[in-house]
Amino acid sequence: MMKMRAFAALSALVGTLAISNISMAEEKPELPAGGPVEIESPVPDGFDSWLALMKVQERLDSVADKISGLPQSDSSGYGNLRVDVKTNSIDVFWKGGKTSSLLAVVEEAAHSGVDVVVKPADYTQSEIQEEIGRILGDSRSREPSRGASRAYAAPDASSIYLYGTGSEEALRQVPSIHDSQVPVVIFPDAPVSVDNYDRRHDVPAYWGGSYMFNIQTGGACTTGLAMENGDEDFLLTAAHCVKTGDTVLVNSDPNTPDGAGKVVSRSASKDIAKVRMDGNPSTAGRIYWRDYLTSHSEAVFGTGGNHKGDYVCQSGAASGTICGIYTEAVGVSSWSHEMNQLVTGLAQGYNKWGAATGQGDSGAPVVSVSSNGLGVFARGVVSQGISDVFPPACEGLQHPGRICSRTVLWEGISSATSVWGKVKTSPWISN
Repeated sequence: MMKMRAFAALSALVGTLAISNISMAEEKPELPAGGPVEIESPVPDGFDSWLALMKVQERLDSVADKISGLPQSDSSGYGNLRVDVKTNSIDVFWKGGKTSSLLAVVEEAAHSGVDVVVKPADYTQSEIQEEIGRILGDSRSREPSRGASRAYAAPDASSIYLYGTGSEEALRQVPSIHDSQVPVVIFPDAPVSVDNYDRRHDVPAYWGGSYMFNIQTGGACTTGLAMENGDEDFLLTAAHCVKTGDTVLVNSDPNTPDGAGKVVSRSASKDIAKVRMDGNPSTAGRIYWRDYLTSHSEAVFGTGGNHKGDYVCQSGAASGTICGIYTEAVGVSSWSHEMNQLVTGLAQGYNKWGAATGQGDSGAPVVSVSSNGLGVFARGVVSQGISDVFPPACEGLQHPGRICSRTVLWEGISSATSVWGKVKTSPWISN
């Protein structure tokens, strides 16, 4: 079924649809995990295919997850890390003496062929995140003359990288920056942060990556990953797209007006929200894949953490699937002007080949391709894009005035699974 309809048809639908009278269309057939997953982005140097890269990355991320989850104290702990798929290694920046738990992970990694290099760090990730929260939570840092909006730990955990639209001098006058217990390095940022971005027609069982229209606001975003908690069944999206109680549609065809859902909960500080769709169960562990008009999907096999050096894909309703996004930083905090709210727990990625995201993609699933090439692992949902001085050409939907960006911020999937349940998955398929 065609997944895209004109904006004019969308307006007509909103004017005539009676939510209470919605009937369910014929459900999708249950699909096995397909394969191989198609990625059209150029393969990074040193690899013959994206599948070869993902095999290395999956092994490295397994070790990185263990290290970043080790206990921290005021005097010792994980500061930051970077995985390097080209050298099959991980640089770990660690404050204080090497603990027995860290040494055990390093030794285990060596037996599996992963080289872990531990380097000194000045601060733990917890110390840095505490200071970031204090700085971006200070309204004076966000005044127009300063415009502080985004911050994360330096790669070596020696300082905080802070981005603002105002002058460095003005930012240095803010007490929370001037008196920060962690050194702050200030970078210029574009004056406008593109906080909001815009497959068009979904039916049960609903998949992530579809178009989502908010009846109350008239805004369009993307559904994220399917989740479940006991008998509860729902889709994720971005909190800045909705309010609790809003009614949303994932079907813009007035001839088959299905696909209504209700926003039942949201966390503004994590920019995630729960959408309970009609039907039970109403969702499945798959996401739309390929272009923005696609009916193709891929299976979700599980979840994974975010680490500097990872390559990921995002699958937005407006842009379609974009891969080759390089993870530049994790533990990012960024001020959402749309919600007037600090968002924490973000990862930041950059696509050097073109747009990483665009308007209409907010809430979209961010994933990595499994090492067997037959599915994906959930990494999070799209939160924001960072505007460029020279914006890239948009992928997918070519709507007049649509803004796209090479840099994308996404909320880590653990922010949702830690409080709302687990990501719905499809059975693992081995080669």
